[in-house]
Amino acid sequence: TKGYVDSKAQGLDVKASVRLATAADLPACTYGQPASATGVGATLTANANGALSVDSVAVALNDRVLVQHQGVGTETHAHNGIYTVTTLGTGSAAWVLTRATDFDENDEVTASAFVFVEEGTINADSGHVVNTNGAITFASDTFSGVGWSQFSGAGQVSAGTGLTKA
Repeated sequence: TKGYVDSKAQGLDVKASVRLATAADLPACTYGQPASATGVGATLTANANGALSVDSVAVALNDRVLVQHQGVGTETHAHNGIYTVTTLGTGSAAWVLTRATDFDENDEVTASAFVFVEEGTINADSGHVVNTNGAITFASDTFSGVGWSQFSGAGQVSAGTGLTKA
């Protein structure tokens, strides 16, 4: 398809868009890695009951979320990636994010993976790309994680004085 050819020409591995992207570390949570050497079934689970907001927006069940700030400071970026909200947090349940099915296998996580963010206070209408070079292998001794950088912000452009945005 034209989209496939365009992505190859740009050198990007385009993923389905996400509704939200983190602007900071998620609240205290635990990473659960299955025994396999992939990210299939890996989860981020809140350490306490309660709802989750990402970039000032409450998440909904099955939302896709780009987690891009885990590990800033003391941890590694091993928990970063694209997740799906599989359990909503409530007063009696902890929220759970599970690695998205298009970002949970070693060959799906590439140094040129790109995702567009639909909503949020800070990240709405922006594109983000993996900035980790080389092969990415989940659960390996050398896996230090997946770094992300903002790649585009077409929806964030605003007209200045005397200009009109079209």
